Amino acid sequence: MATETNSLRGSETAAVTCFQVQVLSGPDAGARTAAPETDRLALGTSSAAGLRLTDPTVSRIHCELRVHRDGVILRDLDSTNGTRVGSLLVREATLTDVTEVTLGGTTVRVSPGATTVPVTLRPRERFGPLLGSSEPMCRLYATLERVAKTNASVLLLGESGTGKELAARAIHAASPRARRPYEVLDCAALPLTLAESELFGHEKGAFTGADHARPGRFELADGGTLFLDEVGELPLELQPKLLRALEAREVRRMGASAYRRVDVRVLAATRRDLRSDVNRERFREDLYFRLAVIPVTMPPLRERLGDLELLVPALLEELARAQGVPTVPRVTRELLDALGRGHWPGNVRELRNALEHYLLLDTPPMSGSVGALGGPEDETWEEAQRRFERGWFERLLEGVGGSVSAAAKRAGINRSTLWRTLQRHGLRSSRE
Repeated sequence: MATETNSLRGSETAAVTCFQVQVLSGPDAGARTAAPETDRLALGTSSAAGLRLTDPTVSRIHCELRVHRDGVILRDLDSTNGTRVGSLLVREATLTDVTEVTLGGTTVRVSPGATTVPVTLRPRERFGPLLGSSEPMCRLYATLERVAKTNASVLLLGESGTGKELAARAIHAASPRARRPYEVLDCAALPLTLAESELFGHEKGAFTGADHARPGRFELADGGTLFLDEVGELPLELQPKLLRALEAREVRRMGASAYRRVDVRVLAATRRDLRSDVNRERFREDLYFRLAVIPVTMPPLRERLGDLELLVPALLEELARAQGVPTVPRVTRELLDALGRGHWPGNVRELRNALEHYLLLDTPPMSGSVGALGGPEDETWEEAQRRFERGWFERLLEGVGGSVSAAAKRAGINRSTLWRTLQRHGLRSSRE
């Protein structure tokens, strides 16, 4: 999101450049909309789309427009009939000038920079465990501070390693529920046979091996907050039950006949684009919009490299304490400049891993980041991310002698999640 202020020091307001959309042809010709309160706008036939269209050739959540410092990013969300700029069928494009975009049988005109709105920002260096004083982070803090005061469901979006779980903890800690329970459920680590029990609990004898009654995460979080990490991995068969729990605020244990009332605020996170999954019928549309009452996107590290001056010393001190290293290396300008030349597809998690190698092995921090990005020029961002992720986990396993448990602990992720990731990349460990 572009702003007309270069520094937030001494000011809490930034003028944010937005865009305007006008429907030129199709059943909704003449309709106008803008994105004055957010940096993105979804177009589609869904009732919850930012610009709702009635053209039957347009998908439910057809495409998204997002403000970026280089212009407006247009992204097709796996629509049925595609998104075109002129005669070109595009998956993603950057619009810098007024551009006509065709969605199915409807054409819209996108005008970047058509309007500006003031956004209140409070200069600070951290919000809970999140660290950084850049404009993207201060904008994020302002959003998190506002949503923390509500009971609305929040969907945290963003790439792997951007701090979605830290943001969830920050929301809970700043909310009126801060003194109440905070439960975390990793949906990516849930086998289908156990997923329902983990969420809603079970009674004794509900299934083979159920030797005693057990409350689910909703009951354990009663009065507090439930964080559903990687919610996009939740089995499709279980999604209607989760939707009912969110709407009715009651759950039924497996094997029980009665429902139990619960007072739970739900936060969720995913690195998947659930709107594409909605179009592919891999994720329920009604559940998506119930979870994404307030969608919040975590900025990638490459868009806030100015925060390295805060992040690097803090991460080195944290790592030194955890590893029992008595002397923290001095953070030089040369080091920061070198780190600032990286693209960091693994974001802060990758940075932390590189600094840990630097601390323990005196390995130049950039050896695992810039070098890992040396792919072909026609490589897509998704392909680069997959290649980096595989190499990152290979180095992680090597650094702990092949132990999955030690690797999960060092990376700060669930052991089951790590197993699934290793299997996805065809990697094998030498030790359990």
